[in-house]
Amino acid sequence: MEERPSMYIYNMNLEAKTRGRALEGVQTSRINKHIRKNNSKFCIVVAPRFARGVFDDIKGNKIVTIRSEELGNYCYNECTRSRNGMADFSPILEIIKQNMGNDITTKVRALTEAKYGLMVG
Repeated sequence: MEERPSMYIYNMNLEAKTRGRALEGVQTSRINKHIRKNNSKFCIVVAPRFARGVFDDIKGNKIVTIRSEELGNYCYNECTRSRNGMADFSPILEIIKQNMGNDITTKVRALTEAKYGLMVG
């Protein structure tokens, strides 16, 4: 296994949800507690869909949301097109840093389209 410089290591929390319908809300107090407990920089909430209220829930918090399909498209393209089969998440990290408390789905979609010129899915 190749050694990676410490600049590639950062703590984050990931909360993944699977639901037949849109995720109705997030418990920001619980997520913020986990962020502090794990000394994380932020939390990404991943779900197939989000109700509008979720976006109000995360405002002002170190939490971002992304639709699972968009994250999957980015990961698929990154892994299948890289020489080492690994995804580079540094562009997504920059999007997260600039958009705390917001949904990053459209920004990650734009990144994937700009980088690969097509969408898979």
